[in-house]
Amino acid sequence: MPKYIVIQCSEEMKQIICIALRNFACLAYPKNPNSECNLVASDALLNAADHFEKEFSERGVGSISRRMRRMVKTAVEAHYQIIAELENRVTIKQCEILLKVCEGEFVDDEQLIEAERLDMLL
Repeated sequence: MPKYIVIQCSEEMKQIICIALRNFACLAYPKNPNSECNLVASDALLNAADHFEKEFSERGVGSISRRMRRMVKTAVEAHYQIIAELENRVTIKQCEILLKVCEGEFVDDEQLIEAERLDMLL
């Protein structure tokens, strides 16, 4: 089994993934000099976002370590939960689409647009 999940997605989806990783790093694992666990987890998420973004800009695809899969999933879920709460709207279908992307499934922009439309109906 490969060590990385290769992710093919649009620029917009790449931005969502990177924002989710960076925001989750700050929210869930605030940098606290007294907490080595927080520092390690935060750095891992920030490094994953940087690695993904760099690969995407160089090759048009990014990758995420399989070991980070659970944290990435949680970051994406938290991202959409925060949007739902702040903007008082449903984001369930959009979240499902981005989670598929993070598992390495190919999802095009039309599927994300359709998910946004479906969320507005809920």
